[in-house]
Amino acid sequence: VCGIKSNGEVACWGTPYHPNLSTDIPSGQFEKIGCGIETCCVIDSLGELSCWGDNANGGLNVPSGTFESLSMGYYHTCAQDVDGLLHCWGSDSFGQATVP
Repeated sequence: VCGIKSNGEVACWGTPYHPNLSTDIPSGQFEKIGCGIETCCVIDSLGELSCWGDNANGGLNVPSGTFESLSMGYYHTCAQDVDGLLHCWGSDSFGQATVP
């Protein structure tokens, strides 16, 4: 489990599904966070997106751009950029990269 502390730093606790979730935590101050089964992502105050964890399902294939929000599923992530476009990456086992 990961969250953002009041000072903007990421904190993770508990036993992660993938060990990199508790060792590869990015430093800095962040405003938004999301976690799936093996990957977590954060957005900082400039809208930059960073992800860490396991890349076996493409979870670290982060698109370029400036982002406002994100949502994570089991092995996939979607993030909305500042222009309102939706970007999705990770596993496509059930058609979830097919952006409407």
